[in-house]
Amino acid sequence: MKITDVPRLTIGIEEEFQIVDAHGQLKSHIETLLSDAAGRYGDQIKREMMQSVVEAGTKICADVSEAREEIATLRGTIAALLRPAGSRRAIRRCGTGLDSPVRNPPARRGLRCR
Repeated sequence: MKITDVPRLTIGIEEEFQIVDAHGQLKSHIETLLSDAAGRYGDQIKREMMQSVVEAGTKICADVSEAREEIATLRGTIAALLRPAGSRRAIRRCGTGLDSPVRNPPARRGLRCR
């Protein structure tokens, strides 16, 4: 039995980055970044609660290859837009990326996630 009325699956990626200077110190260059990115990227580059954090999100992509290409472009754009503001290192990812090794942290007594 072949099912033909199933919608095609799509994918999108969101990443958060900390804006840092050459020494790894957090910097609040979000306003500069957003004003420079607004014309071309619209709401694909957004502010987060902290002035030193920016979110980048792909459009809806047809497959993983398209999503990978688009998020790489967004990463490069954010880094390039921040260079004139004096942030030599520009950005670092928040959280753990998919390419990070999986680790099983040791269990701790008395601690629980809520």
